[in-house]
Amino acid sequence: GVFASLPLCAVIEDKVYVAHGGLFRDPSPGKGAKGHKAKRRKAGKGKLKLGSLGQLRSASKGGFDPDNTVASQLISTDVLWSDPQLCKGLALNENRGIGLLFGPDMTEEFLRENKLKMIIRSHEGPDARMYREDMKTLTGGYSVDHEGESGKLVTIFSAPDYPQFAEPDERTHNLAAYIVLRHPDVASPEFKQFSAKPRPHLSAFSAFYEEDEW
Repeated sequence: GVFASLPLCAVIEDKVYVAHGGLFRDPSPGKGAKGHKAKRRKAGKGKLKLGSLGQLRSASKGGFDPDNTVASQLISTDVLWSDPQLCKGLALNENRGIGLLFGPDMTEEFLRENKLKMIIRSHEGPDARMYREDMKTLTGGYSVDHEGESGKLVTIFSAPDYPQFAEPDERTHNLAAYIVLRHPDVASPEFKQFSAKPRPHLSAFSAFYEEDEW
């Protein structure tokens, strides 16, 4: 219930679109079913094209966890789980099994059509980018993934030394970052990087008891 009450994204001063994953498709090829009565269909059926902010405002989040097989929830799953790519166009995000991959031309189109200047998203960490050699690294806490005439797309990651609870040789030892947006020029971000603070060594501990031992 709490999740369903939270916004999917934010638009700051009509210039900056902020989302967990990124861009989203126009769900109209599967139009006709709404809400909990939505018909199930294979995600991505038909030609993929970008959705509009109007469609996003009326999107269904579907309660506990959006389902990309339900037509009315396609926008929410894309907003949450999509990733940028360097090649042009839109494609299904086969690696994740949910959401889209969107190219710099799609970022440019979305910014231009909605009169925006920047997209900020935060879905990927440095560990994910280790397996995406076509994309910039996130070891510094952020990357500018797309830049075009209308603006740019930025990925920000705010967890240093990720994953924090893994053994040292399994961590990426990355810096983290956050973005400061200052009025009136909110589309000119200031990146603030920071490192992890030393943490005490704690061993994981679990205890199991039979019911009559409590």
